[in-house]
Amino acid sequence: MAGYYRKFVLRFAQISKPLYELTSPKNRFLWSTEHEQAFETLKKVLCEAPVLAQPNIEKARDGSRPFVIYTDASRIGLGAVLAQEGEDRLMHPVFFASKSLTQAERNYHVTDQEALAIVYALKKFHYFIYGVHTIVMTDHSALTSLFKRTNVSPRVLRWALEVQRYNLTIEHVKGAANCVADALSRGLPQSISAAHGYAEDEKVVCAVQEDDWLAELRQDPNFSNLISAIDNERDEEVKFPRHDKTLSSADFIIEGGKLELLREDGSPVPVVPQSHRRDLFDESHSGVLGGHFHARKMFRTLKKVVFWPGMYQDLVSWCKSCQQCFLTDRNTENIPPLRPIEVCRPFQIVGVDLLEMGLTTSGNRYIVTVIDHFTKYLGAYPLANKRAETVAEAISSNWICGAGRWPEILLSDRGSEFENEIMAVLCQFMGIDQKFTKGYCPRENGLTERVNGTIVRMLKKKTVVPAEWDKILPTVVYAYNASEHRATGESPHFLVYGRDPKYPSGVIPTEQLSPYIVDYDNYKTELLCGLNLAQELISESSKEYRDKMKENYGRKWKTNRSTIFKTGDRVYLKLPAEKAKRDIQSWLRSGPAHFEF
Repeated sequence: MAGYYRKFVLRFAQISKPLYELTSPKNRFLWSTEHEQAFETLKKVLCEAPVLAQPNIEKARDGSRPFVIYTDASRIGLGAVLAQEGEDRLMHPVFFASKSLTQAERNYHVTDQEALAIVYALKKFHYFIYGVHTIVMTDHSALTSLFKRTNVSPRVLRWALEVQRYNLTIEHVKGAANCVADALSRGLPQSISAAHGYAEDEKVVCAVQEDDWLAELRQDPNFSNLISAIDNERDEEVKFPRHDKTLSSADFIIEGGKLELLREDGSPVPVVPQSHRRDLFDESHSGVLGGHFHARKMFRTLKKVVFWPGMYQDLVSWCKSCQQCFLTDRNTENIPPLRPIEVCRPFQIVGVDLLEMGLTTSGNRYIVTVIDHFTKYLGAYPLANKRAETVAEAISSNWICGAGRWPEILLSDRGSEFENEIMAVLCQFMGIDQKFTKGYCPRENGLTERVNGTIVRMLKKKTVVPAEWDKILPTVVYAYNASEHRATGESPHFLVYGRDPKYPSGVIPTEQLSPYIVDYDNYKTELLCGLNLAQELISESSKEYRDKMKENYGRKWKTNRSTIFKTGDRVYLKLPAEKAKRDIQSWLRSGPAHFEF
């Protein structure tokens, strides 16, 4: 446990050195006065309030308050302090670091030891100083030019390469002005009391005064009776607002000037007053060592070290108010209810889309997919490019003129291969109403998007040579059209041609040809009657399918919670994938902006 908090303890390496020596298998375990003194000192410094300040990264970046590193080396150890100027124009420590020298390092020249202290400090403070200008203060003047020389030992050359990763200015400071790093690098003082004495004019910045917490809690109506019961040693039940479990005054103790809750395992955790809870959240959530984690993860961590009633509810509320989390996390969006496209006859609405599959040996790279919203009949044609004339020719030659499947409405996205003058002239010439979906809204052409995924999955399963997918594509399309569709209960092939598809397999018996002469009028009448009946049944089954799909969609995306925006509301705009680019400087959303209708 003590090692975990070493970065908050001044001279930790030197204080704990006698204790670490006892853990070595080379030494006998003999507890002496020196070990007892080190143990008591370590316990004392672990119980004291830290004096570390919160680093201001933005000020360090713009250079107004650069980070300053003080380093020093002695014959037994290294010491370093990361500091930054505060609002009061005083230099505040941010991080303490110390290290005992190995036997080999103790044999280094004093200049090499001082250089090692700088390298050690840079590695220790890497996450703070990397990418920002940093000033290194050392009391060894030779270091100001050591890393620029070429006639040095290979060891120093290696260190020079590491130092070049950082934007540093190495300055000389007198030893008397480098007292903190000097103390970190040296051994335990003879007098412990003297080591912890402070001059009268010395200014110490404390992040938290825990006895102030107790004074504030005494004024809190939720805790005043509890503290009074503890002071008077009487047992009293305590029911906090926003806290389900009923507690007792026996569950709390006052020790070291602070109110603490005894957890189930017996470990005490301090009770945080109202005015400090948000500050503690900000430090844990978005501080230097915070990770912007969600409320559940933060609650599991914080409940082990602090307590206040309604902690989880506060964390949920504060996490929702974090702008960085909202702009970055994939939150559930404000999705409107699903409105399925309603059709009542074949080729009333035909969806079209383009799918990139990779270059084949035949020179094809794309697939233009065409699908009828009523019969679900699919057409997919390989293309060498996605120029407007290539796409228009594939649709007109294969789907419209080649097969006679004339659409009333052609629905597509706003890609340049569809929204262009050539496609507009083609649709106008053939009497087709061309419709487009809204930008970056694939749900409006969902049938086409889903069939694209089906084509990709089928090609992956059937293609042996990836560069020859275009040769397998016709068999994939036939297999899709020959299979029953869940929305209609029939195969797309049957709904278009009025008969079931043929299979080449000898396992499936085929119909025998009639030896009698066919009456084409009767055939036409029976075919029309059968198709009309099929269309009526399909209209009913399709409506049931759409209703069920709408219900499942609403349940999945909770569309009943969707907010109806009004003019003047402040909203965030979701960025499309190619605009967000997913790099570290980009957000998934932009805003806020005013909503206008």
